[in-house]
Amino acid sequence: MTPRPLAPSVFLALLAGGRGTRFWPLSRQSLPKQFLPLGGEKTLLQQTRERFAPLVAAERTFVIARAEYEGLIRSQLPELPPENVLVEPSPRDTAPAIGLAALEARRRAPDALLIVSPSDHRVSDPEAFRAAVTAAVLRAGEGGLGTLGVEPDRAATSFGYLRTGPAASDGARPVERFVEKPDQETARRFLDEGNYLWNAGLFVFRVAEFFQALAKADPGFAAGLEALESARESGRENEAEAAWARLPATSLDYALMERASGVWTIPLKAGWDDVGTWAAAEKPLSRDEEGNASAPDEEGGAVFTNSSNSSVFLGGGRERGPLPVLVGVEDLIVVSTRDVVLVCRRDRVEEVRRAVEELRRRGRDELL
Repeated sequence: MTPRPLAPSVFLALLAGGRGTRFWPLSRQSLPKQFLPLGGEKTLLQQTRERFAPLVAAERTFVIARAEYEGLIRSQLPELPPENVLVEPSPRDTAPAIGLAALEARRRAPDALLIVSPSDHRVSDPEAFRAAVTAAVLRAGEGGLGTLGVEPDRAATSFGYLRTGPAASDGARPVERFVEKPDQETARRFLDEGNYLWNAGLFVFRVAEFFQALAKADPGFAAGLEALESARESGRENEAEAAWARLPATSLDYALMERASGVWTIPLKAGWDDVGTWAAAEKPLSRDEEGNASAPDEEGGAVFTNSSNSSVFLGGGRERGPLPVLVGVEDLIVVSTRDVVLVCRRDRVEEVRRAVEELRRRGRDELL
């Protein structure tokens, strides 16, 4: 079924300022993971924009990122008007970035409704995804701050959770509590109880209600955003940068959602994954009989001999590195670039961050 475009008052904000350190060494400070294809033809940012395109026009789509990524955004999403790339003067986490998008949406339409999405997720069923987004937009028109909570298919410990109450007639569930990433035993209990959803960082709300709720939850933060907007409208760039620097560097969950009343969620079942680690990136790859995969999957890819359940990611173009040849190994993830070869056990991919921290400690910034 062809999705219907949402109302002209609906805007979309794509968050694209992250560094993606867990996807090192392909993800670097100059080219983080949202600007990489990671096994597909299109980058994660392009896939995200494409997923929302039938619902929200390019003229009402914002991308929020730091200035150094502005050129990448314009080249990957040329259909976006130049003024729709909202530049963060400095990285301040998701709450200020979303505040920046909310200010821009309010300036264009006083009755604006804003959808907020990270730009580094994967979705295998885009139609189901768009149906859930549409349901959330309809629910947001009635009030409250909304999220899309992913129905869990495993006892994941790498996601935060939403504890929810009984569903209303439109499918929305009240959010009773935001829960930090649990340990394995707690995650299994959440799965058994059935009233927990993954917190995917997908938000939907009327912009006016966002500012009202923020003024109650954190008056200083709300006043800081208004000061930022006043300085920007008057062309006082130095004051605007100073106002931005005074905003708290925090997530929207901490700044607002955990403190607000009337928060609700629409359950999302659409083959969602946040592509948070190399183990997640390998899921869609085609595998041989021994469970091995190479990306890109082409002639001249990785060589596997007496090896099993391993994945190899090859840098492309100028980033192409040595050809990996795996002999007699199993359960490995290998990433080969022009200057680094990462070899990691699949069950230790979360520790890639530690390698990045160690390189930073050694002053090897050219590798970061």
